Amino acid sequence: DGKPIRKSIYGKTRKDVSNELTAALNSINNGTYIEPARITVESWMDTWLKDYKKQSVKPKTYESYVFIIQHYIEPAIGNISLRDLRPDHIQKMLNEIKARIPERTLNKIKKLEYKLNEHSKGSNKSRKKEVIDKESIEEQIAKLSKERISDRTIEYIKIVLSGALQQAVENTLLIRNVCDAVKLPKSAEKKKYRVFTMDEQNRFINALDGERQRAAFLLDLSTGLRVGELVALKWRNINLEKGLLNIDETLSR
Repeated sequence: DGKPIRKSIYGKTRKDVSNELTAALNSINNGTYIEPARITVESWMDTWLKDYKKQSVKPKTYESYVFIIQHYIEPAIGNISLRDLRPDHIQKMLNEIKARIPERTLNKIKKLEYKLNEHSKGSNKSRKKEVIDKESIEEQIAKLSKERISDRTIEYIKIVLSGALQQAVENTLLIRNVCDAVKLPKSAEKKKYRVFTMDEQNRFINALDGERQRAAFLLDLSTGLRVGELVALKWRNINLEKGLLNIDETLSR
């Protein structure tokens, strides 16, 4: 309508305000200026990834950021204006994600359900075997159905989102990081792990006779390395003279 639009620019110091004003004017002149009130969580996450993370973190870390943002954050709160984002939006998102069954587990359940359905159609198998297999599959499905998104994944989602929002604070797009007021939902029960007894370790070692990857299994048994750390090992990581093993990278599927 031809009327001038007035905008306010804030900063901690006079220099900060001057820098923000210069950046805003350059954006306007370049045709890339976006009114802060129109910036959504999704658009800011994309900007944060491209301009602040792609060149500063390792490729695998960057890929994990992209997955977390595209798979969890953007579908839930991506369409909310960045300035309108509140702690309760994030709290609700994390609570709902925590209640989900992991996608990988859902795929396992679907395969078992398909197997159960196909098994029930079979007519040439003994009745006894059919009952035993059916019960076994149903038990597996029931057990898998209790699995939920891990506490570590929930924590990582918050870490990624908080990092992006903190950058928005530093860019004076936000006054505060609303992630600071969010509480992490936790699992009701801690997952319990059972380790091999000495007898089981000895039986396992004996069973490795003739196994091509025997050395890898023995190393893993004695060190507790993650699979990704184990398969990423190179000769340079091993110091035979000092008896030292240096773990500095990992591989993932």
